[in-house]
Amino acid sequence: MKEFDLSGEAKYLRRLRTGQPKSPQLPGLDEVKSTSIEASASLFKDKYSLQVNRIQVAWIVKEAQPGLTSSDSLEDLVLSMERLSLHTRTENAAQLSIVGLQLQMMPDAEHRAPRLISSRRSQNSALLPEVVFSVAYVSTPDHHKLAFQAAGKSLDLRLTSHFILPAAAIEYSMSVARSKFVHASSKWKAKQAVSTGHKRFKFAKPLASVLVDADFAGAVMHIRSNEGFDADGAAGNDSERRNGAEQSRQGQFAPGDSSPTTTLRAPGIAFKFEYKSDGQASPFLNGEIMVTSSVNVLYPTVVPLILEITSSVKRAVGHSAERQAPTAPKYAEVEKREEDFLLRPNGILGRCKFNVGLRICKQDFSLSCQPIAKVTAAASFEHVYLTVNSVHASEEGSFFTASGIVSQLEASLQHVYSRESTGKFHVDSVSLSSMNNKHLNGTSGISAILNVGAARTSVNVRQIQDFLLFREIWIPADGLPTPNTPAPSAGKESQAYLVQRAHQVAAASAVPWNVVVAITELKVQVDLGQALGESTFTVSEFWTSSEKSSDWEQNLCLGFQRAAIHATGRLCALVELQACNVRSSIRWPSRENAVNERPLVQGAVSFDHFRARVGFDHHVFVVADVQAFRFYMYNLRQPSRATGDRLVATLEGDRVHLVCTATCAAQATALYQNVMRLAQDKKTAFETSLREVEQYLTRRPAPPNAESSATASATASSRIPIGRREEVPPAEAALYLDTNVVVALNEVSVGIYPSAVLDSQVLKVEMMKAQARFDVSMSADGKIKCGLGLTLGRLRIGVSGVRRIKVPLPLRPDEVPIADIIGRTAEARDGTILRVPRVVAAMQTWQAPGSKLIDYIFKSSFEGKVDVGWNYARIDFIRGLWATHTGALTQRLGKPLSSSAAVHISGGPRPNPPPSSESGSGSGAGGGGGGEGEGEGEGEGGGEAAAPEKITAVVNVPQSSYEYRALQPAIIETPQLRDMGEATPPLEWIGLPRERLPNLTHQIIIVALLGVAREVEEAYSRILGSS
Repeated sequence: MKEFDLSGEAKYLRRLRTGQPKSPQLPGLDEVKSTSIEASASLFKDKYSLQVNRIQVAWIVKEAQPGLTSSDSLEDLVLSMERLSLHTRTENAAQLSIVGLQLQMMPDAEHRAPRLISSRRSQNSALLPEVVFSVAYVSTPDHHKLAFQAAGKSLDLRLTSHFILPAAAIEYSMSVARSKFVHASSKWKAKQAVSTGHKRFKFAKPLASVLVDADFAGAVMHIRSNEGFDADGAAGNDSERRNGAEQSRQGQFAPGDSSPTTTLRAPGIAFKFEYKSDGQASPFLNGEIMVTSSVNVLYPTVVPLILEITSSVKRAVGHSAERQAPTAPKYAEVEKREEDFLLRPNGILGRCKFNVGLRICKQDFSLSCQPIAKVTAAASFEHVYLTVNSVHASEEGSFFTASGIVSQLEASLQHVYSRESTGKFHVDSVSLSSMNNKHLNGTSGISAILNVGAARTSVNVRQIQDFLLFREIWIPADGLPTPNTPAPSAGKESQAYLVQRAHQVAAASAVPWNVVVAITELKVQVDLGQALGESTFTVSEFWTSSEKSSDWEQNLCLGFQRAAIHATGRLCALVELQACNVRSSIRWPSRENAVNERPLVQGAVSFDHFRARVGFDHHVFVVADVQAFRFYMYNLRQPSRATGDRLVATLEGDRVHLVCTATCAAQATALYQNVMRLAQDKKTAFETSLREVEQYLTRRPAPPNAESSATASATASSRIPIGRREEVPPAEAALYLDTNVVVALNEVSVGIYPSAVLDSQVLKVEMMKAQARFDVSMSADGKIKCGLGLTLGRLRIGVSGVRRIKVPLPLRPDEVPIADIIGRTAEARDGTILRVPRVVAAMQTWQAPGSKLIDYIFKSSFEGKVDVGWNYARIDFIRGLWATHTGALTQRLGKPLSSSAAVHISGGPRPNPPPSSESGSGSGAGGGGGGEGEGEGEGEGGGEAAAPEKITAVVNVPQSSYEYRALQPAIIETPQLRDMGEATPPLEWIGLPRERLPNLTHQIIIVALLGVAREVEEAYSRILGSS
């Protein structure tokens, strides 16, 4: 203590002088007294200075935390200061200065107390070189004013990877001491509460303003591994501490035999707050917090440190959870308090209005692979500003509002010696606005809007090995901890989670919310190199909305105006989806039925227009145009039935146009092979880069551990999907989910060209007013009941001539507009091969679980006549399409295709002399005039047609293992065919007896749909749980 000034006692002397009894006053005494008081005030000016050096306070830990050994957890907590100085210069200002403030954890601090301050710092310590606090006070006859100011230098923090263990032991020691103190002081505390009343402190005069100004220079944090020796010579020989560094490849990258270390720099922080009140209107609080810029670079040596810290945290948290008594969570009380905190600002700050802002300057963060590899990942943003304020309205009351903006958000991965980035992500701006929606709909809740500006992403697949190398270094598969216990089954875990969630929702009072997220544009550019070219994925005006207005229901909607994929190069593609909307909602059951019932779910998907054009090597092989599709799905509870719930799905479509070439399969196979070849090349390049890196590493082989090997094998086996372990249920197993599916398409058109979409002839298949319905359920007698209904308004198959495009042709076929290709194909109407009028077919089946006997009822009808217009030219055109398809696919695969075919067509001209283009085109053109005359003319021109030259089609019907029994005679109407000469075969002539039509319908359609229904039931139970 350097000096101590008692001039402040002048106030007490003046107070004693004022309190003396009055005596008879003489003339002129008042002037003298006032003069003496002023002189004494200037003479006895308040001034003092207090300085204390070398202060230390230690918390000695005598008892280790249960479950932790004393060697890695017993360290004492020591607080020390080099100098503490408190002084004042005026009546209304004071300053506190602390130099060398240090907090550290060290073993055996009790025996080293005399030499503690002069000794070196421990491995777990924090040092603040200097911090200064200043306060100013002004008092007037009406109010008080206060001002605080603080400033501090950079904080130096040193930690080891297992710092959480001694910290947990200190926390446990303090909790034990607190519990003992509370128990010891409980009796006299009660007596004191009875004897003396509680007095609340109040200011004698109102507080007019408070100003707080603080500025701290940030912090530097050094983290090192526990491996080796500490600063005081204590050996850290715990094998568990070194497992993370020895078994991970990053532990070998530290120079020499030193332990892995890393350094992080925290940015500085400065804040200012101002409180004002005039005593009449509502007080106001203004404040702003600013975080300065910072740059941090991490190297691979930090990975074993993270693994060691994670391991120690798990140990500390696990033992802490064991010593705490489990208590039943009170979800309703907790969420009720959260709701009061979020929606009622009056309960926090009363009538005070506030406006608080947070400003974060530019931050850069990098993950470098050096010295292992020359790859660096970086993330940064230019500016962040957040503000929270209160709004007072006469009708809605008081509520919070919050808003924020993030500008120039970037993330990239790049090789040091490359000018192009392997991957890059950039967002111009992200803005957030949140407030209470009470002023919108009258009910309290949270409304938030997140608006994301233009986002751009680029991926360079040519350098994808850099990303794989980065992942191999920073996310090592051999360094991640593996669980020792086998993972529970997905079914039990899902069921347990569902029950727990149902109880939480049933007991909780949730805060209503309405959240909207909007993205102006998202663009992703992928460079696939010379093998495929460049592709660009673009989404415009994307939005999503989540709403929860009650405790039992939640809605989610999303949509976008346009999504497109545009590829240039060898892969030339244009895929575009317009006006797509998705909506889903879930409604939880009531509290009484929260465990026994599944929630009700609804979903809907719709889009206005979808079009696609895909080509390879500048050869377009697929063009599609789909308009106005809508899909609905929902489930229903059936309390009157014990079989289960009911799932209903409906698909409605307006038009589906598909155009392809005969080489479509071969071109798609070539595209797939190029993609796989590109992936294999990048994998080979990655393995080469990894071998080059490993040449400069000195690995210490990890000791063999049988337990770890067994754990790894158990983990690998646990990763196998559960569905593969269990036996697939047979097709005759019972179903407990009633399924109803309805599909309705207004128009479906498929066109197949011989070699290019600009050819002059096309094989076209058209369907109008098509509708299909499928129902499956369990009947009252325990049988699987299936219902199938098919309605076909009109079916037409023909070979037609196509007009030429009137607009000037582009240089390449892949530049032809999609609308022109679809339009010229849709206009082709001549050359009919088969035209079927409206057809209605219905079939019902009953099957006992595990049985092969099928009871059925079948009905079909034709509402019109069937036209058949086969001729040699059209059949030869179809044969040419098949030959082109098989030849191109065989050449691409390098092996012959299977010769089995469902339909075999024979007859027509010999395949050896190929028909000339004139005859082919003339037959195709003449086919539009009429099938009958055309067939007769060609038959006469070629002489008398022999029996083997007839055009016949044989259908290969697969053998069935089911037995069929008709409950009612099958109603199969015979189609009325027009006489078209020798090109008009009956159904029995092509190998399709009418009496076998119900069997084929069941084998081909119903059995396949039953398999899909079983997969849907498994997914339904896995997602929503079993009731």
